[in-house]
Amino acid sequence: MQLALRPLLSVTQPDWIAATGVTGSSGSGVHPSTTTHHPDRAQDFRAYRAFRHQHAPEILQGLSDVGGGQVALGFVPHSGPFVRGIFVSLQTRVSTAEAASLPDVFARYCAEHPFLRLVEGSPRIQHLVGTNACDISVTVDGGQVVVMAALDNLIKGMSGQAVQNMNIALGYEETAGLNAC
Repeated sequence: MQLALRPLLSVTQPDWIAATGVTGSSGSGVHPSTTTHHPDRAQDFRAYRAFRHQHAPEILQGLSDVGGGQVALGFVPHSGPFVRGIFVSLQTRVSTAEAASLPDVFARYCAEHPFLRLVEGSPRIQHLVGTNACDISVTVDGGQVVVMAALDNLIKGMSGQAVQNMNIALGYEETAGLNAC
């Protein structure tokens, strides 16, 4: 969510953002249960912890660091019938003029970050599994805005992001060791 919303929040501060996120079974923690174990999830789709997800506070903190203010976030996470990946759809409303500038804002932002890719239409998890990329799309209609993003939670969401952060911290090329994935 933070990767998808940073470009938006760099130019406008919406009053609210509605977020729907879907995660695969590998993002469900280490303790198997009927709600997290993949064989039980394989033919199922469900929401959980609506407005009370454990990561909401850190998401809000990251967003306020970018936008300089507090954003009202309505986050409803879902369990999807796949193993790896996270997909998020974010909706808000801004002025028509602000919305019209967003495709260019997102294009510039993604061009400056080696693992962010701006895509047409919907991002696809199957195109990201095994990579450190995050695919993002933005669609505007008047003042309505939809931003979608997808990534591999085991690479970009965990190990790949850790290597990328280490590279930056140690002064290495940001992409070192990550282009193969």
